[in-house]
Amino acid sequence: MSYGSYPAQQGGPPPSHSPQPGYGPPTSPYNQAAHQYNQAPPQASYPPPMGYPPQGYPPSQQRSNAPPGGGYPPPQGGYGGPPAQGQWGQPFPQPGYGQAPPPGPYGQAPPPTPPYSGSFPPQPQAYAQGGQFPPVQQGGYGMPPTPQYPPQPMVGAPALPSPGYDPHHVVPVDMTSTADTIRAAMKGFGTDDKTLINALAKLDPIQIAGLQQAYTTRIRRDLEKDITSETSGYYREALLAIVRGPLLHDVYCVRKAIKGIGTNEDMLSDVLVGRSNADMRAIQAAYQQTFRKDMVTEVADDLSLDTKQHFKMIMAATRNEESSPVNPQQLEQDLNSLYEATEGKVGTAKLQICEILTNRSDGQIRAIAQQYQQRFQRSLDAVIRSKLSGHMEETLLLQLAKATDRAMSDATQLEAAMKGMGTKDELLIQRVVRAHWNRQHLEQVKGAYRHKYHKALVDRVKGETSGHYKELMEKCLT
Repeated sequence: MSYGSYPAQQGGPPPSHSPQPGYGPPTSPYNQAAHQYNQAPPQASYPPPMGYPPQGYPPSQQRSNAPPGGGYPPPQGGYGGPPAQGQWGQPFPQPGYGQAPPPGPYGQAPPPTPPYSGSFPPQPQAYAQGGQFPPVQQGGYGMPPTPQYPPQPMVGAPALPSPGYDPHHVVPVDMTSTADTIRAAMKGFGTDDKTLINALAKLDPIQIAGLQQAYTTRIRRDLEKDITSETSGYYREALLAIVRGPLLHDVYCVRKAIKGIGTNEDMLSDVLVGRSNADMRAIQAAYQQTFRKDMVTEVADDLSLDTKQHFKMIMAATRNEESSPVNPQQLEQDLNSLYEATEGKVGTAKLQICEILTNRSDGQIRAIAQQYQQRFQRSLDAVIRSKLSGHMEETLLLQLAKATDRAMSDATQLEAAMKGMGTKDELLIQRVVRAHWNRQHLEQVKGAYRHKYHKALVDRVKGETSGHYKELMEKCLT
């Protein structure tokens, strides 16, 4: 249990993604033939299809014919969601891969889907200083070092950056009142922590960017420095994670994961695995802007051997876009390649597995996982566990889990930060704050957590934290 102060080195084994009893792949899609992906799950089935894509991750199934790992209606306002139907032309001709929306989250009726304009809401300047990110140099992202496994061409319209990840889009939002409230809460003797928590915990990325600017121009002070001087411990760390906004928080997490002796593998994977191409590039550009260092080089230098090559693939930002269809011929080739790389011969072709799971879209990975189970009567998750180990195993499992059921993956990751002896507070803060940016996805995570662990996520977090740190985490989750 944490008490708002820094304990000894936080660590622990990487989180596991093995399904719990009573939870497994969607029954009907896994037992269907390839041409039956369009059949909706039964009314009360679980796991639910993929929920709203969380902040900073690829939107699910943008005009894709992928099998349902999700299908919840997109949240109002986008959060990286798909444009209006038809924006990318007519549906892809392969019949049978599309699907009707499922009944709703966790057996409930689906919420009404508001019309979506097809345009992406403009986004705020990510930094109060107003500077633009310099373009990342050619080749700075790093390319997969295994030319025998070239990535698929990116078919379909590229996803736009998530809110808070594009500093070129600015939304005028008046946050002067909030800036005044926060300054008053920290001014003078002592800190009004209740006011500070209430003012910050519910702000979205656009409001955070507006607050940063208002605090700098109106108060003429640095918000991060004020919070750093007025608070302490994990309470301070959580407040800083919020006021930095989603993009800069990711940048600081990457830096923290690789600085010093050793690598915080869980923290690094949390930030980099499963990201959209647009957001991955934004993180790299912001890292360069903040630390004057190339992120790809720094991360690669902290890793070794095949894991280094795997993360260079991930940071290359060459994933197929979620608007890309599931191509039956490519699906067949991927299934055969995965089988040959794992079970079909002596030894394991690790980088071949990495290439497929790194460069395919979430929808394509769902199709691969479903068809692998159907054809070989074994889950791809179980095969990876049996053939690989260490950081590469955990990274591949996380790639698979985020693609097949992101809400359940996030719920499992949150539990992993709390289980065992001592709470991994830095990971808990990172995971709670990242989930809270998208309130609709957060509700899916909370539902998945209750389904798997039979308790409320907020109660679990409250039991592992204390003081103002606990109050802030609770406010973020409710």
